Amino acid sequence: MRHKLRIKLDAAARVIAFYQRHPDDAAAVQAALDRLRALLARVQAMLLSQQQSQDEMRVAMGEREAAAEEMAGHLTHLARLTAAVATAVERPELRLSPRTAHERKGTTLARAREALMRGEDHRELLVEYGMPPVLLDQLADAIARYQAAEERRARCSDLSLRATATFVAAAQEAHAAITHLDALNRLQLAEDLGRLLEWHQAATLRWNERQEEMVGG
Repeated sequence: MRHKLRIKLDAAARVIAFYQRHPDDAAAVQAALDRLRALLARVQAMLLSQQQSQDEMRVAMGEREAAAEEMAGHLTHLARLTAAVATAVERPELRLSPRTAHERKGTTLARAREALMRGEDHRELLVEYGMPPVLLDQLADAIARYQAAEERRARCSDLSLRATATFVAAAQEAHAAITHLDALNRLQLAEDLGRLLEWHQAATLRWNERQEEMVGG
């Protein structure tokens, strides 16, 4: 969760704790506290979901990397063989698209799909010139695993982004509820400076404290 959002939601937790020490049965206060409790519960649930998504995303990225390396290896072998066969039988169309410098994974996937399609079209000829029949099957399997891992990564990334949107909305709602309670307390506690100070300490956003924790931790 972003630093600014965490600070605002921390204030909501302190405000709830303040009213646990100093109960107030006023309807407006209870309504604001109900909102804050619901917001924090929603954030806690979404934090857990986001963490699970991020863990799964790391696993998916690892699987994608492994599949990409395997695809690249199969492509290297297939490219050498098709180039040799293309020369031997004078069929330049057999040559595969060359690997570019600093090739992106999406480009590798596109080349792998193209190589698989071309290899299947000329499987009999390539096997005749020594291609292991299993090579194309291994390439197809690596492509399938890459795509499955990428789909999982994309789903997890989307869930993480939606969680961030939930945190932003919750922080804004919490700030609005605390602002309302602050207006009430400034009026009701005007003659009780000790409790008013305690309220300010609970409701004030502690920017410096969080920054010190981040630096120290």
